[in-house]
Amino acid sequence: MKYFSIAEVIDSVLHKSLRPQVANADNDPLISLMCQCWNATPEARPKLRNIHQTIGTVFSSSKGNLVDQMIKMNEKYAQNLERIVAERTSLLIEAQEQTDRLLCEMLPPSIAALLKAGEPIIPRSYESVTVGFCQIVDFGHLMAQCTAEQVIAFLNDAFMSFDGVIGRHDAYKVETTGETYMVASGVPSENGGRHVFEVAEIALELRETTLTYKVAAAPGWQLRVRIGFHCGPIAAGVIGLRSPRYCLFGDTKEMSKHN
Repeated sequence: MKYFSIAEVIDSVLHKSLRPQVANADNDPLISLMCQCWNATPEARPKLRNIHQTIGTVFSSSKGNLVDQMIKMNEKYAQNLERIVAERTSLLIEAQEQTDRLLCEMLPPSIAALLKAGEPIIPRSYESVTVGFCQIVDFGHLMAQCTAEQVIAFLNDAFMSFDGVIGRHDAYKVETTGETYMVASGVPSENGGRHVFEVAEIALELRETTLTYKVAAAPGWQLRVRIGFHCGPIAAGVIGLRSPRYCLFGDTKEMSKHN
């Protein structure tokens, strides 16, 4: 970058039309006025009356001298910036809350809290847990008479009603696989021997739910479910990083599936 002495700057302004570089002045009367004041011909420069008139037009709604008006403009800019920051912060908080809700749907709340805190999830064994399975009976027949979109809509609606039942109990929806819904109690939060009663009550309520459930896509098809659960030891842990899942392993899970 080349530096000029004071004498060189003055000489360039006088004889070489050296001027500061500014943005396009077409839409800014103040910049246009400034450029007119730089005219090499003194007679072509605007009169003080015209300068005062232009500044008065631009700041017609303001009072005080030019410095006061510039301070007010900076205050307005700062207020607008604060508003934008507040809006962006609100959107960020809302997105974070949605992420937290989704994470708590994928994982037990206690496990989700540990992951958010950056703490490691150590796999562990539980001495007594109750695992239950609820499978839709004759699901293949329903698929044969409905479109794929109708089947997906049915599963979504049916399992949402199952979620409502689970939400009233000390239990956790482990996963859904096709037409099968898996639930567990006593893991990861142990509840003594209460887990057996929780899953048993869930089974009865799921059955009651299916008795009155109507399938819009197949009015002649009655929703029936096969329910089984088993109590015993289980191993549990989080599998995966990008899409973590809380998984259960052991004979207790397999026994409940085949009951």
